[in-house]
Amino acid sequence: MVGPLIPALALFLAGSSPQPARGVLVEHVSCPGDSTQTYTLYLPSTYQTSREWPLLLVFDPGARAARAAEVFREAAERFGWIIAASENSRNGPWEPTLRAVNAMWPALLGGYAVDQRRVYTAGHSGGATVAWLVAQQTGQIAGVIASGQPNPESQVAKGKQFAWFGSAGHSDFNFLQVKNIDAALEDAKGTHRVEFFDGGHQWPPSDIALRALGWMEVVAMKDGRRPRDLDLAKAILAEDISRARALEERGLLTEAWRSYRTIVTTYTGLLDVADADRRLRAIDSDHKFKDARKLEERADRREQQEIYAIGKVVAQLSTDDPPLVAQLRSQLNLDSLEKASRGEGYEAASATRSIALVRIQLSTVARDLRDKHDVRADLVQKVLDSIK
Repeated sequence: MVGPLIPALALFLAGSSPQPARGVLVEHVSCPGDSTQTYTLYLPSTYQTSREWPLLLVFDPGARAARAAEVFREAAERFGWIIAASENSRNGPWEPTLRAVNAMWPALLGGYAVDQRRVYTAGHSGGATVAWLVAQQTGQIAGVIASGQPNPESQVAKGKQFAWFGSAGHSDFNFLQVKNIDAALEDAKGTHRVEFFDGGHQWPPSDIALRALGWMEVVAMKDGRRPRDLDLAKAILAEDISRARALEERGLLTEAWRSYRTIVTTYTGLLDVADADRRLRAIDSDHKFKDARKLEERADRREQQEIYAIGKVVAQLSTDDPPLVAQLRSQLNLDSLEKASRGEGYEAASATRSIALVRIQLSTVARDLRDKHDVRADLVQKVLDSIK
């Protein structure tokens, strides 16, 4: 069961202790209230206590705080954000993560010049789940930046709304779940954006992080969490338009459509988006886009069916009469998936994601069976070894 998180109380006076170096990542910063809890900190080179700064709390599934903070360093420097990545939070029992959050929250909000209306969370994989839960439980998070996020245990529409920026690699086995979260937020009329990149189950590249923080800046302008800066908004819009046009020129019409749609939704009421709206309508009526969208929907349905098939196979492995290797491969559609993965485009990426998910699930099953000294572990390992 998930325990409660502390409210945003400033327990320490800002500036009461020496401030770490600015413009560099500083590792192993201790929390005054619990010295066993540490974090990697980044203060922008322009940081000063005479004004308040947005704060990004970062959670890595393996507690690789410096690596996770580095993803956002360039963006934090450009937009003037404080980064704090937990060195204790990791996948596993909730209690260590709860302790990390409850130690970091007062240390950061009380120890630095933080704009308490602009506290954000970010996470990858299981860390994205932590970022989501912190936002839902505290009700004091302005936005969540998630990478490779699995479907949340709680309903999307539950709790106080926060802006959500999701991302996933094209071959990430959680790709479809990220798409599903985005669709659920659309249905719930939430503030959301999703971006995909070339890669697997990993933190996104720095250009995605720049897009995420830039988008949160614009959302904050519209929400009244920060003063409007039209020059900054225009610069961020120009970058978004350039990205959408590049996707369109590469023939990635579904991603270009998604980008133009995000632009229209995000900047309407703030800046002129007539050009983006025209491009959105043009793509929407293009038969190539319609065909590409149908292909994606078909591949997504197959991918969802594969998730169900994996669940059935895992359940079958617990029976007294387990199937043969060939039977398991057939039930998992591995022959067709391996063939499809050698192709190109969305269907190939979808097949690659399914194979990755099979590997993850069967590896977990094999490890559990070995721990129990169950001979069926050898059967599962043979299936794993057969995957090309």
